[in-house]
Amino acid sequence: MAASLLAPQEEPSMNPLNYLTPDNPPVGGDPNSVKVPTHPIATTFHLLWKVAALAVYIFGSLVFSGNSALVFVFCVLFVVFDFWTTKNVSGRLMVGLRWWNDVKPDGATEWRFESLEGKALINPWESRVFWVSTFVVSVVWGIFAVKTLFSFAWDWVPLTGLATILGCTNLVGYIKCARDAQRKFKKAATGYLVNAAINQAMDRA
Repeated sequence: MAASLLAPQEEPSMNPLNYLTPDNPPVGGDPNSVKVPTHPIATTFHLLWKVAALAVYIFGSLVFSGNSALVFVFCVLFVVFDFWTTKNVSGRLMVGLRWWNDVKPDGATEWRFESLEGKALINPWESRVFWVSTFVVSVVWGIFAVKTLFSFAWDWVPLTGLATILGCTNLVGYIKCARDAQRKFKKAATGYLVNAAINQAMDRA
């Protein structure tokens, strides 16, 4: 008992993706299942905020009896909830990716990326849902933004513009992150092959 208490304790990892590793698989479903979500709560809210924002924008005037102020407020809330959920929760759980921006002392920003090691842990159904919904919703808000701009609906330009900017920011961030993950994978695979070739040559020598 005393020996176990005096034994050095392992330092916790600071990697926010460390709960998804080959030694610590996700809980909640089979990652190889085609249509069973591994993270049903994250998937639900990933879709819920997107659908809620669009539904309120399209049908809000009927629900709130033409009160445009309530429509505006609820749309902004749902759009912000969607941005935060996609960036900080569903992206990590559904596709194993994370991005953020660091601000340097000179005011410049730098993209930072993290990706899950072991893509076998990613549920392919959840991954498709994530990418399709993120892309489609960003495009739809972009169409609404252009429509409000050219129809001179100035009261709705800030809302559609905000929704488009936030959606496209997440989309671009995750595309950059996915490309960075592919580069890291290719680099690691190349290094592995080179080391294997060197070791094989040394064994033959």
